[in-house]
Order: sequence, then C-alpha cells, then structure tokens
Amino acid sequence: MPGPRVAMRLHYAPEQLAYRMLQQVTVTGQGLDAYGNPSDEGISVDSIDATPGGHDRVIGTNLDQIRFDLEGIYQVSARAVADPTLSATSPLVVDQTRPLLTLRSPERGFVADSLTAVTLAGSVSDNLGTVAELRVGDLAIPIPSTMVTATSRRAMTSRRSPNSSSSRSTSRASCRTR
Repeated sequence: MPGPRVAMRLHYAPEQLAYRMLQQVTVTGQGLDAYGNPSDEGISVDSIDATPGGHDRVIGTNLDQIRFDLEGIYQVSARAVADPTLSATSPLVVDQTRPLLTLRSPERGFVADSLTAVTLAGSVSDNLGTVAELRVGDLAIPIPSTMVTATSRRAMTSRRSPNSSSSRSTSRASCRTR
C-alpha cells in the first residue's frame, strides 16, 4: 500500500509508444509516494504545456488533452488541479514515419524453409533518433549504433517487392528508438 502522495508522474491515454500527428492524447497524473510507489487513483491535471513549443494544442472540455501537428519528441508538463504543488514532465513521441531498414544479408530471394537460424546484416535508421531495438516476430535484436548483424531463430522468407528493388521479410518486424 503506497504512503502519502509526494510527487506525480504523467500518464497518457491511449497508452502507446508513439502517437500520430493530430491524435488526441489525454493527460492525467498518477500520484507517487516517497518511495516511488504509484497510487491507484488518477489525478486531474491542467496547465498542460509542451517543449519544443509551437506545434501543440491543448484541447478537451477540461483542457486535459493535447495534440501535435509535427513529428518530434516532446516534453509534456502538467500540474495537478487539486494540488498545484504537484507537477510532472514526461516525454511524448509523435512519429508517423517508419524506420528505414536496409538488409544486406540474406540475399534477395533467399528462402529459409529448413534452417533453424538466419543471419541478418544491414542497417536501420529513424528520422527521430537512434534505433535501439529491432523485433523480428517475438525476437528482440539489440541494435549497435553503427551496424546491424543479428541471428534470427525464426524461419524467414525474403521476397522482392514488386514496386522497388529492396527485399522485404514476410515476418513481422518493428523498431524501438533510444
């Protein structure tokens, strides 16, 4: 059971890693005790602000929502309505641009029907920063800042995209930025 509330952290709804431009994000606070234990109740907030500024708009009946018209990593700040001494700042990512993944290996047209491991080599970049992790299916592959070389234990089939000269994996992949 948490102790008396001494601090607050921000919570965004819907809860997701990155938001689309113009997507409405509801901002609430969550109380924390002296040891960082969260309380169960939500805290209404006001005075929402974001830096860098100029691309955010505070909206909603209670002015508890924010949206952005430009991709970026923003620092969102808010103050508790019932206790103005409680305030918090938290990052919020607005990103609609997918990371760029360039595979050098395996070769285009490679089929791995009977292999238990496939070595992937290439690079991955993102318009908002450094990519920290690449996921191929359920396998998380940490990304060094200069080059990607990893082994996937999932069977993958690469095929050529009819609209480009790049190859695509039929396994699901996702990236997380640092």
